[in-house]
Amino acid sequence: MCGNPIRRSDVGLALGQMVAQGRFRRPTCVFVDGDSEPGPGCSVLPGGDAPEQVVFKTLKGKSWRHLWTRVSRDSSLVHDACTNAMTLDHHEWVKFAANQIRYSADALWRAMCAEWAEELPKTAAQETVRPILNVLP
Repeated sequence: MCGNPIRRSDVGLALGQMVAQGRFRRPTCVFVDGDSEPGPGCSVLPGGDAPEQVVFKTLKGKSWRHLWTRVSRDSSLVHDACTNAMTLDHHEWVKFAANQIRYSADALWRAMCAEWAEELPKTAAQETVRPILNVLP
């Protein structure tokens, strides 16, 4: 393989540049991970780290809150799957846990984010929603 691989944060920053230049026909927001530097046209997700790390670590610290009820699975199954997932590279956490509990990875991630968001301080939630509200007509 020649050259440097494209990092996801680089793609986000490139899309942010396009937003800043008004190159999208529709209102558009670009969010980059919390451990990324903001760029023109980009907003940074709360938490100061990759979203998987923020959500998993927060929920683990709260014994996975009510995630088991959101996904209609046994609490010990969800606890073990999510805890064991955290031994891997964070990009694999959601898929691994979803496979362990026999659930869609997208649906698990939505459930985890919803559970995490319920504990998000109001100011952080407002800062996250503000860029979206700002682009809506």
